[in-house]
Amino acid sequence: MEITWPIAGIISGVLIAILGWVWRLSSRLTKMEVRTDLFWDMVRKNMTDLVRSPIHTHKDYLISKLKDKTLSQQEAIDLHAILDAEMFEEHDKGAKLGLALVNTLVTQYLIERKKSWIHRLLRS
Repeated sequence: MEITWPIAGIISGVLIAILGWVWRLSSRLTKMEVRTDLFWDMVRKNMTDLVRSPIHTHKDYLISKLKDKTLSQQEAIDLHAILDAEMFEEHDKGAKLGLALVNTLVTQYLIERKKSWIHRLLRS
């Protein structure tokens, strides 16, 4: 089947438009990823200040381990439970937000550890 030149021109024009759209979308996603990474880096750096408490030394200990990325899976689960309980009891919206952000980091940490464990399992 022979493609005529006008049809080939239309097809190439559509392909160029699609490639331009993909390029713009990729650029926007990259910018959003950079901004998101910057946000979570700031939360990570300031997480101890967000949820520090003089009466919860165990929580502070677990958060310092989270910051150093030496938290075990069980410790991460324990920290998640502690932060959940504090969020439920907290009435200050700012403190509640800080607890929620740090709890999100704990969840991300658990997901990364699971991915790492699955990757090692698949390689062996």
